[in-house]
Amino acid sequence: MNSPKLSTNPAYPELAAPRAWTLHDVAPAAFIVVWSTGYLVSKVAVAHGGPFTVLVLRFAAAALAFAALAALGRAGWPPLRTLGHSAVVGLLTLALQFTGLYTGLALGASAGIAALVIGAMPIGVSILATLSGDSLTRRQWLGL
Repeated sequence: MNSPKLSTNPAYPELAAPRAWTLHDVAPAAFIVVWSTGYLVSKVAVAHGGPFTVLVLRFAAAALAFAALAALGRAGWPPLRTLGHSAVVGLLTLALQFTGLYTGLALGASAGIAALVIGAMPIGVSILATLSGDSLTRRQWLGL
């Protein structure tokens, strides 16, 4: 049985030796899988635990993952003021958003409706900002 000879000629990439998968090949697909299953996993999680329990476990897991990444990357600590600001912003945005999300899922909302509501938030905020006197550029509206 004759197998084709491997080529190093860029005109014939199909004859080149197969290359190993890299993080750049796998990361986009992994991100899409993790991101798109988040609402479904949340719906299952709140069926087996309370919304606040799921919230605490999710943020604890995220904190541990980021702490490990920071340690591996030898990242320095931000100034205390920046750290405090980040904590307040995180509590007021993410914690409130996910508390509402998990409570809604626990009360029977579907994962699809929850995803639509969360996904529509930037548009709703932009409309409220416009109604309150702020102006958005065409580029900003296009980005939505």
